[in-house]
Amino acid sequence: MEKKLFDVFSPVTKAEWLDKVKQDLKGKAIADLDWKLGLGLIISPFAHPEDLTTPPLPITNYKNRNTWEIGETIFVKDVDAAHAQALQALEGGVNALCFKLPVVLNKSQLAKLLNGIQQEWISTHFEINCSLSSTHQFVENLLAVISQKQQNPALIKGSIKNDFLNIGELVYFKEVESFLRFAMQALPYFSFLPIDGNEFYKGKENTIQEIAAMLAKANAYLHYFTEDFTDALQFSVVLSESYFLNIAKIRAFKLLWNNIQEAYEVETINILEAHIAESTLQEDKYQNMISTTTQAMSAVIGGVDRLYIAPADSKEQMEGTTFTRRIARNVQHLLQLESHFDHVIDPAAGSYYIEQLTDKLAEKAWKQFQQIEQLGGYQVQKERWKA
Repeated sequence: MEKKLFDVFSPVTKAEWLDKVKQDLKGKAIADLDWKLGLGLIISPFAHPEDLTTPPLPITNYKNRNTWEIGETIFVKDVDAAHAQALQALEGGVNALCFKLPVVLNKSQLAKLLNGIQQEWISTHFEINCSLSSTHQFVENLLAVISQKQQNPALIKGSIKNDFLNIGELVYFKEVESFLRFAMQALPYFSFLPIDGNEFYKGKENTIQEIAAMLAKANAYLHYFTEDFTDALQFSVVLSESYFLNIAKIRAFKLLWNNIQEAYEVETINILEAHIAESTLQEDKYQNMISTTTQAMSAVIGGVDRLYIAPADSKEQMEGTTFTRRIARNVQHLLQLESHFDHVIDPAAGSYYIEQLTDKLAEKAWKQFQQIEQLGGYQVQKERWKA
């Protein structure tokens, strides 16, 4: 019988470890090492098996591998230039294109933008800020282009990122429901209700409020709709410079979103994507290449489904250069093809420290979410987060 590697070592209790730490501190209080992270969340840097009476199960979300899509954001200032960048990105291994549109494109412009792109093989995303009626027209234009290219809309994955709860015009939920019935029937693998953590992100100290606000916004949709449109939801988290906190935030959000689904008696696999927080980028692009790599690692270990890495020089120009976009793509290729981060589901499971951080984040965020609901929900409280 094979002998376990650590059987030769005698077990050490948490109390014994803490006594040793106190000796090494030479009179300094051990509590001075704690990490205080807003809303009374205090994290000890020392974790031990005794902290986990029952080891939590891995957070798999029905995945059998830790796969994720490699995304690239394309700012559509000029349709021809954006189309050329999209083709270059696909040749470089991207399988999720996100087009940021300053205006709604007509059919001919959209056809030019998507020319030569086999959308059945990738996911295609469009970020716009317009009225509900204009969004409806955009979906019709997209369907016409897909039909023109003789591709099957029922096989195409993607999303329309337009925030119906925050756009300028007054939107009634019945009108949104009518749009969703049309859009989800036409594009069944598209998401149309984005919940973007960037709306609430104010740095790592605000992580608890950020998670709670995202849950509250999703709950607002589910509460006011008369039909189940859970499939239309898509979530986006923002990655701070804090490696372990990013991992725990993603894991905690998944746990709490599962709680809400159970309350509504639905079971849906919603996409969770991640973006680098703009505030974490420095003027030095070479420093950014290093820092965004560790941020990307934290997102993947946390278990995101899609990842966008900002080009290292995006502080100078949002779209980056050909070189920095290539580096951003290659970081993800290295994580998949050489480091094999896509092989293990929830690799953080069982880590005493990360499990402790995940549990405390989830507990505090859930209480905050309940408070938001008691005060009237997202629609009433949303102005607070913009202040």
